[in-house]
Amino acid sequence: MKYLFRKIIYFINFLSKMPDDEFQLKLFRNHMRKVIFNKDNLYFLDTCNSNCAINVQKTDKPNIMVVTHDFSNTGAPKVTLDLCKKLREIYDANLYIIGPCYGALKDEFEKYGKVFYIADLPAKKDTFASFCNKFDLILVSSLSKEIISCLYICKENINTPLIWYTHEIHNDILFAKTAIKVFDSILCVSPPVEKSIKSINKNAKTKLLMYGLDDIKIPACSVKKDKVVFLCIGTVNKRKNQKLFVQAIKLMPEKLREKCKFYIIGSPVQKEDFVYETELKTISSGIKEIEYVPNIPQRELFEYYNKSDCVVCTSVQDPLPIVVTHGFMFGKIPVISNVIGQALLCENNKNAVIFNYRNPAELSGILSDIAENKEKYEHIAKNSREIYDKYFSMESFKNSVKNILDKYLI
Repeated sequence: MKYLFRKIIYFINFLSKMPDDEFQLKLFRNHMRKVIFNKDNLYFLDTCNSNCAINVQKTDKPNIMVVTHDFSNTGAPKVTLDLCKKLREIYDANLYIIGPCYGALKDEFEKYGKVFYIADLPAKKDTFASFCNKFDLILVSSLSKEIISCLYICKENINTPLIWYTHEIHNDILFAKTAIKVFDSILCVSPPVEKSIKSINKNAKTKLLMYGLDDIKIPACSVKKDKVVFLCIGTVNKRKNQKLFVQAIKLMPEKLREKCKFYIIGSPVQKEDFVYETELKTISSGIKEIEYVPNIPQRELFEYYNKSDCVVCTSVQDPLPIVVTHGFMFGKIPVISNVIGQALLCENNKNAVIFNYRNPAELSGILSDIAENKEKYEHIAKNSREIYDKYFSMESFKNSVKNILDKYLI
């Protein structure tokens, strides 16, 4: 009730300052959507005016605007954070990092640049274009739809190179078409993402830039395990397809299932996700070996990796899930859907176990065999580390970033 009251007061205060042109109205609409659906935005949103709170200083270092679609502790913002680290390391750049709302990673971003919010940007079309021209490069991450809309409107007056680093397989065709028109170059986090862009516009200027992850060493589990531990990590929703995991577990022989512990780690986000979670828990009721764990900080998540044997990814559409790459890094047995990005980098039964995401019986057979013959898969776990070293190490990522961005910043 208190949040509803605060929203009403906020809206009343905003009415007297309603913008008077189409560009400002679009910003106003997007601001109000966030106020309505996200209580955290009440703490920073001000008014939609023509003032700009961001003072860009011209120095001998490159000025780069980096836009993230939020500061949450999820895949795309984490990738954007790592990109910021490399931009500072390679170019000693001044970073101005902009997002729509507060989130758990905001403090981490502040270690590498100055953090601002969309409400801090100039709202008038000509002022926004002039503001963009103060930068040497503008990098927009993934689903930053508000900024992409603004850039589209102002494109003809912006001289700064515009780059989109996209991490999603794009089903929103209209949005993707708009983004392709806006950007001078599109960096795709995985081959499936690049394919989705090319399917919309075969002439799109794309390049592949897979993310990098810091090499984190976790100690060997000091507790002797009496069960084989499986992890299935990700937002609880249809795309992550946790139902397949549960269906496969239900098909396992009961005696083998009793040798195992299955963790489903993650939380729903959208309204339909909560319905999916309810259905998921209904079909898994009575299976005592399954435990649900809501979203947890990364430090705690690594503790689950530490005690696990196997990382399972059941996604029906996933460009390059970080949880799988962490599994490679930690040398766990990766059991992955045939449609995720990493499946294109792996060889089945050599450095991953790849299954058809439509076939719960196939996945059940794999889980059962691991439960009964875990030692048979130790070479696969060891080889999976090589996938991390080759494609996802920070050194590899740094070299890729430099090869792509040198022409803009040197």
